[in-house]
Amino acid sequence: MAQYDTIGTSYDVIKTTAFNKLEQVSFRRNVEPLLHPPGTKTVLDLACGTGFYSQRLLEWGAASVVGVDVSSAMVEGAVERLRRTPYSDRSRFEQGDGMVPRRYDNQDGSGRGPGGFDVVTGTWFLNYAEDAQQLRLMFETVAANLKPSGGVFVGICLHPTDDLAAHAAGVNRSAWNRTGVHYVYDEAAMASGLGYRFKVVATPPASAPPGTRGIEFESFHLKKRLYEEAARLAGLQGRLEWRGCEFLGSGGNDGDDWRSEIGLEKDEEGWNSLREYPQVCIMVLRRE
Repeated sequence: MAQYDTIGTSYDVIKTTAFNKLEQVSFRRNVEPLLHPPGTKTVLDLACGTGFYSQRLLEWGAASVVGVDVSSAMVEGAVERLRRTPYSDRSRFEQGDGMVPRRYDNQDGSGRGPGGFDVVTGTWFLNYAEDAQQLRLMFETVAANLKPSGGVFVGICLHPTDDLAAHAAGVNRSAWNRTGVHYVYDEAAMASGLGYRFKVVATPPASAPPGTRGIEFESFHLKKRLYEEAARLAGLQGRLEWRGCEFLGSGGNDGDDWRSEIGLEKDEEGWNSLREYPQVCIMVLRRE
């Protein structure tokens, strides 16, 4: 996608926000158990971006990670990120389009290695599908790369709902902008009626290094049933779960600190708007 070649490593501003703390906790709680015993599971990281979660997956126990992104600038950023870590020899990155189904090699890229990954991840992957056909192609990529037995897809996704009009309006008037990342939905649904186009707006925190700039890019939120139908049509017949966001600030000192960090410790209305109109969900989908 051309917008990501332009954004490049500037995308990493999102990783400095309070919003990222929330999504990272939710993702880790759902994916880390699938990486055990440590050092035994292979992972394909679709829409890997600059390798932020590729590195985290290795830290959380993955034996190896192959990262794929449509943007050459993102892939270059991922290679450079992992080069500076102890995991460089356990990671590989290549340019590829998740909407063009193909099988990726879980070894050295030679095409001779054993097929299939234990886990396929898509941290903000499915939200780039503009219609049901593109969504099906993405799930076909997932299906082509999961091991036939025991393979699991874990994705950071948008809130699953078929009432997108109410959700879009709620998010637009919510306090999500306090977290450093918020979505601005179009006033009307797409002409297809399948969902909404929205703009992701990321603002660096005051603690970010001088010169750090915010970014904006477009994405799509389709109806819940379309994701579920596309997964089945792509051949993924196992259990599909939508797991809600793990809200920090719901109890415990760490959560209270997060709620305070975003300035909502005394704002019940703003806090409740985050919980009523969540921007993060985790999909866990087994191949069979």
